[in-house]
Amino acid sequence: MIQITAFLIIDLFEYDFNDSKEDAAVRIQEELEEMQLPKQYKRNGKDCFLDPYRKRLIEITPEEIVRQKIAKYCEEILKVPAECIILEIPMSKYVAGTKGRADIVIHQKTSDNVLYPLMVVECKQTNAFLTDKVAEQAVRYCDIIGADYFVITNGIDMEMFKFTEKTNGYQKLEKVLSYDEMVSRNEPIMLVEEKLSRFTLEQLRDIDLMREYSEADIWVFGSDTPAKFIPFAVNLYQALLDEEHKLPAAKFQNFEMVEDLGVRYYDYSNGGGGHFNGLYRSFLINDVDGDSQILSFSMFGTGESTEYDKVNTHRKSYTVFFVAIDEFKVSKAILEYNMDTFVNLSGKEAIFRHNGRISGLPSDELKEYVGTHSELIELKGKILDIGRLPLDRLLFLDGKEESKFMYSFMEYTLLRERFRNNMQKR
Repeated sequence: MIQITAFLIIDLFEYDFNDSKEDAAVRIQEELEEMQLPKQYKRNGKDCFLDPYRKRLIEITPEEIVRQKIAKYCEEILKVPAECIILEIPMSKYVAGTKGRADIVIHQKTSDNVLYPLMVVECKQTNAFLTDKVAEQAVRYCDIIGADYFVITNGIDMEMFKFTEKTNGYQKLEKVLSYDEMVSRNEPIMLVEEKLSRFTLEQLRDIDLMREYSEADIWVFGSDTPAKFIPFAVNLYQALLDEEHKLPAAKFQNFEMVEDLGVRYYDYSNGGGGHFNGLYRSFLINDVDGDSQILSFSMFGTGESTEYDKVNTHRKSYTVFFVAIDEFKVSKAILEYNMDTFVNLSGKEAIFRHNGRISGLPSDELKEYVGTHSELIELKGKILDIGRLPLDRLLFLDGKEESKFMYSFMEYTLLRERFRNNMQKR
């Protein structure tokens, strides 16, 4: 997981453009015209980009077109590593309580995998002038997060400024610096590749080691999850994080799995106001209505309840297989699958079943709906048989059994969402 760090600078820096050359703007229009925009998809009747940086479907607007091209310019021309480019990031992510949202923030990555703000990029439409007012907005963001550089651009011209201690202000540069030039003018930083280290089967069976792993960052499994489930839970979680193995594209009657988008850090909320922030494996899919969606999967150990529920039963901390869907304004959980309750470890396989429970709606009708419309899931009596995974080997998403399992859960979550929407229209 990448940590983002910033420093709050209390006193606003002064800046002066008058002592700089008037022709210091760099013409980038021709280069931007050569930049390829992201793939386009349609969601809820709106044209969207699949943003390669946010890994989300973003509605296409004139501002978003400029933003995407400038981000690609930073990556291809200025040679900024893609993982160091963050779009439309709120200032509150750096300093709690601050307002504003920067178009693009370029970071530099330290050897201990921490991202520090390096440059703020303020993007305007092509018919906007690069005035002092535009620069003032960028300066304010730099002051909040402690970035040494800022860029203002309208997609035609680009101007770059650097903070200097000598003048205690920002001075316009005669050229736009590359990422390596910016970093070398600060301090050389060694970049390290972050690679997932998979546990062996023997290590997975070491319950004490697994508890240390779970508690080191986020809770992968619940504190009350039976010990026999823990090796399998960590095995599945690490399979979701293993980007060397991609889920193959596939097409079914209810959806098409278009692209494995890899791992991203995200925060999803559920209907009860709870938050599930952590690492997710995300996938671009086309649903049966022709809309493009992004489904994200992860695993969490729930918090132990400190109160008793209506039947006076203490709520334990269990393991959740968590599925969420991205929307334009609000992204949300659509399935919190209790693995402790519904997964059966039988012989050499883990069997995933479900009782069709869906908040506020009749579960029997949902099961009948899924049983009627599903291609990959079977309704056996009163229980839905979703899928199976092996227990005797490491799991990889491109494996035959693992792929079928993921496709089945995708179909189940999509059918649940369609059923919910249909019920709301009644």
